[in-house]
Amino acid sequence: MDQQITEADIGKIVVYDGDPVGRVGEYRNATAYVDRDPDIDETIQGKLGWDDTDELWPLQPEVVRETTDEEIRLDAPM
Repeated sequence: MDQQITEADIGKIVVYDGDPVGRVGEYRNATAYVDRDPDIDETIQGKLGWDDTDELWPLQPEVVRETTDEEIRLDAPM
């Protein structure tokens, strides 16, 4: 489910399968960027299509399941 992420979401915790994977650190050119948790599991990174070469990962709308006041919950694409 595509959820619109905006600049107002900067600072929210990003969660995948109940585990925090980072926090929205930037928003530019209509894209939110996740400042990753340095301890994120490589399996989770792979499921989300992220690698460990960058500090910030672009947050693709198709992986966002839900946004709340405190967090953004992700689902890996099938």
